Amino acid sequence: MMEEGQYRVQLCQGATLPRDTQYLTLSHRWGGKAVFCLLQDNAENLRREVRFESLSKTFQHAIIVTCDLGYRYIWIDSLCIIQDSQEDWLKEGVQMAQIYKHAVCNISAIASEDSHAGLFRSRNIETLLPLKVDVHWSSWKYGWNNPEGYIMLNEDWSTSVDSAPLSARGWVFQERLLSPRIIHFGDRQLLWAQADGISANEHWPEGIPFEADPYFEITSDSLQNSWQSMLQLRVTPRRRFDAWAYIIEDYSKRRFTYDTDKLAAISGIARASQEVTEDEYLAGLWKTDLLDQLLWAVCDPKSSSQIQPYTAPTWSWASMNGAIQYVFGRCCYSSDERPDFHEFYKTQLRDAGTSPVGDYDTGPVKAGFLRLKGPLRQAFLIQSNLKSEHQLSWALGRKRRNIYFLPDLLPIGESEKSVGFDQVREKMGKVFEGWYSKPEYMTFKVQSYMRVHTPSQSVFLLPIYCVSCRGMFVTVGLALTPTDAARGQFRREGLFFTPNNTEGESILGLPCDINCLYYEDKENDDYTVSII
Repeated sequence: MMEEGQYRVQLCQGATLPRDTQYLTLSHRWGGKAVFCLLQDNAENLRREVRFESLSKTFQHAIIVTCDLGYRYIWIDSLCIIQDSQEDWLKEGVQMAQIYKHAVCNISAIASEDSHAGLFRSRNIETLLPLKVDVHWSSWKYGWNNPEGYIMLNEDWSTSVDSAPLSARGWVFQERLLSPRIIHFGDRQLLWAQADGISANEHWPEGIPFEADPYFEITSDSLQNSWQSMLQLRVTPRRRFDAWAYIIEDYSKRRFTYDTDKLAAISGIARASQEVTEDEYLAGLWKTDLLDQLLWAVCDPKSSSQIQPYTAPTWSWASMNGAIQYVFGRCCYSSDERPDFHEFYKTQLRDAGTSPVGDYDTGPVKAGFLRLKGPLRQAFLIQSNLKSEHQLSWALGRKRRNIYFLPDLLPIGESEKSVGFDQVREKMGKVFEGWYSKPEYMTFKVQSYMRVHTPSQSVFLLPIYCVSCRGMFVTVGLALTPTDAARGQFRREGLFFTPNNTEGESILGLPCDINCLYYEDKENDDYTVSII
């Protein structure tokens, strides 16, 4: 609050305030410089008083904005979460959905590299004003003959907000989606947005027209629409899967100071979704659509890595450091559109679970498992008689098969063995719409190699999903290797797919006798295995 020209700041316990207390929040980058924080040994002092001059410039400016807007309270992560207490981080982390959702507005330090850069900028206001000019057209086919026109600085949303350093921060992702209103303090102007999709700036205070920034409709708008779909009760399971896939694809591109925060930094979104869907949340995936959600692919296995220390089970995208994509999630047709279109699952989910670190299942986990039952196959790597190191062969039983992989990572020292895109694009494009794109637009690489189980020189293939359409039979599933720690226990290595003409020509048409060490139970051609 403001008293006698001075800003008086103190830490308040939220539980002691009235339930209808109005407050703002702040989104900022910590940066490389030290930031004044709430710690276990200074908490009592900060409850009495926080010296305004001891705060970083961004925090000071945020407090000034809060008071100028007529409010008395602001929530700032580094001042409202005890930074050296894992217990407080876990407790507050799962409250993010409530904190940002119920705030009046979020203040976004969009142009600040760190918390010392502040919100306010010196600027020439005349650069924002439209310049009236006389326009004389030699010809104008649209029939507009008005000689007056205006020249305006078009600072689009994608450049000012979506491409700003703050937007790349993992924690900011949910802050932006959950907040009902946001004010972005840019380098040249203010920009603001509401949860209902209205976005504006000082140039366009009534809303940014499509003609001024068409790219905004494709990026920010699509993400917000996906989020709103997750919060709707009456939405088809397919639409909800597509919405969550879009959210996770975008989120996986964000950067973290600590990669182990990956599940914690989306826990608010997960909890808000769970309140609507009442679905079981499993380390970044939802149980209702679990088989579909297992089919994520790492975009660049050469630069990806498994997050250490343990963050998530290998079947979760949260276990990987790097962007992911659901390349098999969107089929071109439905059975209503094409009578010859058929899709079916070959694997059943028998059981699944995670062990949360704290009290909520939407936060970080310390363990997780899946138990699946399906037609497991074992593919052996053939090392001899190779025409080229880029043409590896795999054998199932006595027959060689072309198997294509989307690995989660490449082993150290292993070079890429990318398959020529045109070899599979034409076939896969008949079924999956994402494969229609030109090669230079694709964000994933098809490989002929997959990390193998060293003792057996093999990889295990668990078909999840099959599609039959337009003379194609495509099998998609998980590529696994045994942990050798327990019978029938595996870890995920990536995805595989096999485009064939018929089911009989696919790997499903090849019987496979698997050693009992590699399954928990067997029933006819189906094996029960666990993945951790």
